[in-house]
Amino acid sequence: MTVFYRDETALITSATVEFSGRHYELTELDYVWHRRTRRLARASYVLATRIGTVLVAVGCLVGGIVVLTVADFGRYTWPLLTGVALLVTALGAVAGFGVDPLLELLDRSHERGHGVHEIWARVAGEEILLLRTVDAFRFGKLYRSLQRALESAAPPR
Repeated sequence: MTVFYRDETALITSATVEFSGRHYELTELDYVWHRRTRRLARASYVLATRIGTVLVAVGCLVGGIVVLTVADFGRYTWPLLTGVALLVTALGAVAGFGVDPLLELLDRSHERGHGVHEIWARVAGEEILLLRTVDAFRFGKLYRSLQRALESAAPPR
């Protein structure tokens, strides 16, 4: 028996599938399909995260350009700007702010997606919801594993 996927709530093998404690033989599954439903209410959070990341980056760039073109502290301009840049960088690193947390939020928003993904199957003429998740990355792995399991279980033509 080949295990195609296993985690805490799902097991897909060459003979069976199990989602959240419900167990089915692959031969019982007449037809399998997936569906992506409407966006979640948290889609606004995802959108705000993406827009916020861009706004912070643009704000830093515009602020830097303005300071470089407008500020004039005589011969102390460049040493002062360098000192301020180093101080802001150090404070950002110590406080945990900076680019990395923003990019991590952006990565997570892409990874999770903003819809509900479902895997459905027809078993003995009845449509059954096998899995519902908002994690697009996990959904993709599960659905591909299920496809491979079904292909391996299908009799050769």
